[in-house]
Amino acid sequence: MSKADLETPLDLSSLAGKGVLITGGASGLGAAMVKAFAKAGSYVTIADLQQELGEKYAAELTAEGYNVQFVHTDVTSWASQVKAFESASVFCPTRSIDVVIPSAAVFSETFLDLMTPVTGEQLPEPSTTVFDVNITGTYYTAKLAAHYFRPTSNSEHESSRLKSLIFMASLGGYIAGARFTAYGATKFAVRGIWKHSRDDLKALGIRSNLIAPWFIPTPMTESQVEHLKGKIQFAKVDDVVDAALRCAADQRIQGRAIAVTPGGNVDLRDDPEGLDAGVEVGRVVSGLDKLIDAVSTMET
Repeated sequence: MSKADLETPLDLSSLAGKGVLITGGASGLGAAMVKAFAKAGSYVTIADLQQELGEKYAAELTAEGYNVQFVHTDVTSWASQVKAFESASVFCPTRSIDVVIPSAAVFSETFLDLMTPVTGEQLPEPSTTVFDVNITGTYYTAKLAAHYFRPTSNSEHESSRLKSLIFMASLGGYIAGARFTAYGATKFAVRGIWKHSRDDLKALGIRSNLIAPWFIPTPMTESQVEHLKGKIQFAKVDDVVDAALRCAADQRIQGRAIAVTPGGNVDLRDDPEGLDAGVEVGRVVSGLDKLIDAVSTMET
């Protein structure tokens, strides 16, 4: 499988007039991608639980002349996601959805949090929200994307080859470490959903790719970032946006996993030829080993 070209200047003209749905698009990385696709001329649907924030952001971008709508969405609810996809499918003048990015995600407590209750008290039941949002939500989004990407009786099969599903994982889905057991496990799961579905999607003419960022300051990672400032280098939001735009616009990029590191973007070669990313992850880790140690030993 050919490595993704991450250097050639992007031609975003193919994104003009396309229908794009981004879950978790009201803030953080999702919001940055929403604006980038809107600037490229796409019709963007923000599917997010944060109603006030999402409505405000969509209104701001609309006032700037972009085509953006907000749909209040709970990604853990199948019915709620169906509503978002239905709305996105009619928002675009072509009555289609062309790009889907399951970006909604949450963080969680560390594995050993809540493990020292007062003597005699029951251990509190841990929350499973991180699994519900990051895994179930992503799975629902991917299933619906595959459904809405498939050609209708009035369209040509070849048109589905323009469709792009971009999974949002994390380098935590490749590099195991302390302190982020639940979150890291969900990102391993997102990677698994992508790896097991990409050939099925390819058979339908649908391109699927994955983005795996290193730590980036966003509202979701705010508490962790505060502990890490001055200790590690962060990856850049702009590099995540560039990876997403490339995956959507470059028809040659198919079945690739792109790491977003402090030094830029890297094709992880997460395929049999690349030993399921083993070689490239080794190179990435060799450049991040001190940063990983800082993360693993940070205080809470």
